[in-house]
Amino acid sequence: AQAQTQFVADAREQLFFQYKIDSSLHALAELSPTMPRSASEITDTAFRLAQMRSYGRLTLATLAGELSRTRLDPQARVSVERYFSLATQTAVWLRALLGTLRVPADAALPDGETLWKAFFTLDVFYNETSREFERYAAFVRQKAPGIADLATPHPLALRDFQRRLRPGEAIVATLVTPLDLYVWAITSDKAVMTRRRVTERELRAKIQRLRAGLTPGNGGAMPPFDAAAAHELYRLVFEPVAKTLQGVTEVSWYGHGPLGAVPPAVLVSTPPAKPLLRTPAEFNQAAFLVDRYAFAALADLSLFAWHRDQPRLSRSEQRFLGVAAPLLTSDEVAGGPRSRSYELAGGLDGKALSALPKLAESVDEMRGLAGIVGEANATLWLGPAASEQRFVGDALRGYGLIALATHGFLPGEVRDVPEPSLMLALAPERQDRFDGLLTSREIASLQLDAPLVILSACNTASADGRPRGETFTGLTQAFFNVGARSLMVSHWPVMSGAAVQLSVGT
Repeated sequence: AQAQTQFVADAREQLFFQYKIDSSLHALAELSPTMPRSASEITDTAFRLAQMRSYGRLTLATLAGELSRTRLDPQARVSVERYFSLATQTAVWLRALLGTLRVPADAALPDGETLWKAFFTLDVFYNETSREFERYAAFVRQKAPGIADLATPHPLALRDFQRRLRPGEAIVATLVTPLDLYVWAITSDKAVMTRRRVTERELRAKIQRLRAGLTPGNGGAMPPFDAAAAHELYRLVFEPVAKTLQGVTEVSWYGHGPLGAVPPAVLVSTPPAKPLLRTPAEFNQAAFLVDRYAFAALADLSLFAWHRDQPRLSRSEQRFLGVAAPLLTSDEVAGGPRSRSYELAGGLDGKALSALPKLAESVDEMRGLAGIVGEANATLWLGPAASEQRFVGDALRGYGLIALATHGFLPGEVRDVPEPSLMLALAPERQDRFDGLLTSREIASLQLDAPLVILSACNTASADGRPRGETFTGLTQAFFNVGARSLMVSHWPVMSGAAVQLSVGT
């Protein structure tokens, strides 16, 4: 009872903290037009509040990845890694726990023994995450002071962002509250804040319309693309800051809440000739925002400075690991040139895993990437060599670029797998963890040190399965957790031939 009371108090405190930030932002937005001489100070204060609201799971996952590169004594490392694994994989753990209690509506409730074990586990879980945070934060400050700022919210002034921006670069950041949308546009010499009177409910509806036109239906047929919704979102977010972005070619984007599921490259910047696009000619006529800017997404505003302060690897240090086509045989891997099938690299439709497309083009994808970095620096695990038994411990450490081209699955898309996962060479007869599905929890047990990981598979930017879970908290978060510094991921099902062009071209 005491633990339950404390848990409710913590949840209430967190919600009240968010409410206070939203209320403060509203007050600042009301003040700004009446105090033009204080506009820059108000914008700076509001942006610090936005940083506080953005701090969360992905910050902790990045901190865990940094700690994995820090020399700690083995006993301390095990304890700290367990904490961060629990703290950043909460949804997966809770879904597994609650699954033991779920019964059909007309069935008897679980017996007392089952309930007692579940609540005991929940209590231990809670003690090892929420209650222990301060102790682990203090440990990080003592053992790794250089990265301790990531352990607790530490908002920076606008000038600390501006001095890290190069000419032609900008940050566009958003914050979604129940009643308003806030947008910041920041360049090396300018910073503006705008408020849009659109509720979170209305914004979610527009985003759902947009995403509905980007997800294939049964049989892989693509629905019409809702260009009208894409333009409405452009007008809400980018049109008010267009003057600030004049001369900008590269944008670091932070989409808060539901906007995290919208890569701005897909927005339409001029009124479309037709509200729904169906043919290649109609798509060619639309002005997509990617034609104007190159975009990179920030998982968390507080991580921008950390990213910019990282040293860059030289070409000679960029060892490459490519993993692809786990359903191909050795003979098929060694076969000649492959035609572009453009099969959807996902979408189970009730099929067995082994009946999914073999993704032969992904062999060409990995060989193309190997050619870019230099074959002497490249290691390829293709077909049966893409075994899950190779994904253990620190086996991936030492590779500067890691790419996986395979099938990606949302939580629950594969039976009895309630978490995001990637397919490797299948071994369904095995009774241990090496069945060929690399889950987010299994990824979180790895160790790597890669500036870039490419997940060339379906839905790899998705959430971890929670209702309204934040984008990037699934596979992306798991790779952050073990040492990846940035990732290239997908927001929806991807066709295999297109994936080759996207990853190699990028």
